[in-house]
Order: sequence, then structure tokens, then C-alpha cells
Amino acid sequence: MSETNHLGHANRPNELLAAYTQRYPNAHRDIDAMRMDKGRLGFPYWPDWCYAPIACSVAAIASHHQLCVDHMREWGVLDSMDATTLAALAAWRKTRGVYTFDPDVYEEVCETSLDGKLPIDMLFRMPGWCIYLPTPDMNVLSTRIYGCFVHLEHNLSNGRAELRLLFDVGDDCQVVYPVTLHLGDWTLHEALDRANKATADRESLRNVSGLPDAQKIKQAFEVATRAVVNMVLFVCSQASDISGSHGRPSNPQPTKTRKGMKVFAAQHTREWLVGARLGSALRKARSIREDAAVITGRRGPRPHIRRAHWHTYLTGPRTADGQRLPRTDLQAHMKWLHPTLVRVNDEDKLTTVVYPVR
Repeated sequence: MSETNHLGHANRPNELLAAYTQRYPNAHRDIDAMRMDKGRLGFPYWPDWCYAPIACSVAAIASHHQLCVDHMREWGVLDSMDATTLAALAAWRKTRGVYTFDPDVYEEVCETSLDGKLPIDMLFRMPGWCIYLPTPDMNVLSTRIYGCFVHLEHNLSNGRAELRLLFDVGDDCQVVYPVTLHLGDWTLHEALDRANKATADRESLRNVSGLPDAQKIKQAFEVATRAVVNMVLFVCSQASDISGSHGRPSNPQPTKTRKGMKVFAAQHTREWLVGARLGSALRKARSIREDAAVITGRRGPRPHIRRAHWHTYLTGPRTADGQRLPRTDLQAHMKWLHPTLVRVNDEDKLTTVVYPVR
């Protein structure tokens, strides 16, 4: 399959960006200025892996309404939702990266189990401050999910690192659903649970067309969240299998201006294909095996992707004769094993694809 067969998903995020740029004409300028001034002139500091915390979007929207940020709690929920959306768009517009998965790899990755602790170190290797992941054939409660914005948030109030997902749902490209994960030494379920406990239910979510009450929405989106987190982890760990016509994806470097260092926004969308080599090798191996089965009448195990998973291994000193200590005296460790193509051997004239985590 050619690269162009998988791309062409840029309209949705660009339409949402255009809508919010029209709604808040000066917001991006204000957010860029706050990033330039971070850590000086009385502005708080935040790590470079976060383009601009949501608090900056809150301030930009407050400025648009000519209100003091201290009055934000008096606002309706719509403006709070707008701040969440604007923060994702402000980061995404710097690269406008759309990461479309090879269809076979997409199916395998989305079904990966995430039962162990999240490998949060990987999440800080995202190729952009915010990426957009198209999600073909993904639905929740009979509502289509077209894609998801993903970015890292630095909570200025407590310094907490968060993974923010903004689902692009429904036929109206301006309908979004936010999901927050508190990052730490715990599982995906606990990351969601901690965020849910820290945030009160938003009444606006009850009124999204086609969706039921907020609690059912949260439960339904947990499955979609797991799939998207798997996709993000794959993107972060498989940099060698991301292809496009723009070289390697990365954040733009600051440019010196008369007012200081500034990061300019991307002028055009950059579409990337994820898992092209892996998907191609998988399909080729399947085809060879199916042809061989027709000739010989024998069917062996089909080539497939060994899904990413957590593997427990034990470490500890050995006895004098080289034997391990009793299991109770060993220390258990969890290791993240990335997706691997298996059942591809020399007879297939293919090389097993194993991508180490970088």
C-alpha cells in the first residue's frame, strides 16, 4: 500500500484550529508571548516538554473577554472547555503533525493490553508538543471518534505532569471530549481515577449531542483512551518507522527576534505514516504463507505482531553453586516490551522486525 492510501486526515484538526482562531483572534499571540516570558518578569517557569500550560490559555481567554483571571470561577463551563481545547491547539499549530497508522499496525496496537504500570518516560519522547492521531472506525456510544489531540500538560498549581487527550468526536468538528491522565508510578486505570477524583463532573459534557450522562461517557471513553495511549506509546518508541516527506518529525527550534526568542507556527500540515515498514512486512509475510498453504495444503501460524505488554522478571544474587535464591528472596521488576513482528523467518525472505526502544 502506498503512503497516500493512509493519509489525508488533516482537515478535521485544521478546521478546529481555524474555528478557535476566529473565536479568539489574539489568543495564540498571547500564549506565545507567555511562553517567551516564562521564568522571568514574574512569569512562572515550566519544562520545555510542555509548550504552554492550560493556565496560559485561561489567561488568554480572560484577556479576550476583558476579565480578570480571578473571576474565572464565575464563568460558565463553556469557557473552561475552550481553555482546554485552546491549549491543545496552541501546541499543535507549532508542528501541525498528523500521525496516521498503517491499518494493520493500527488494529494490533489498539488492542494491546495495558495492565501494568505506564512507561511514562516514553511519553516525554513525543515527536511534537502536541500530535493528532486519526482513529479510523473508532466509535463510542454510537458516536464516531475521528481522532485525538495528545499533549503533555504541566499543572502550574502543583507541578504535576499530565497527559491530555482531546477526542475529536461527532460530525460537528467543534465537538471535543477531554480526558486527563495524572502521570506517575501507576497503571492507566489509576491515572484516570486520580484525574477523575481531582476534577468535578462538568455539566457541559451531559449536553453533548448523542452522548448520555457524564458517568457513562467516562466509562465508554476508557476503552478509547487505552487505544490512544497505546498509539502514543508506539509513536514514541518506534521513531524509525515514522515516514513522511518532511524528514524527521520534531519540534521547531526557537528563532531570535527583536522581542526575544520565538517559536513560529507551522504554515502547513505535516502528515506522517506510522508503522509502514512493519505493516508492509506483516502483509507480505501473510501473503507468502497463504500462497504456500494453497500449494502444500498446510497452514502454519500466521505472522502477527506480538503486542506490547508488560513482562515481569526477577533479579537477585546467586548462591555459591550458581543457583538462584528462592523466589521469595528475589526482586520483581516490570519491563515494557514493545510490539514485535513474529512468525517471519528466512523462508519468507524477510527479516524479523524488532524495533528497540530508543
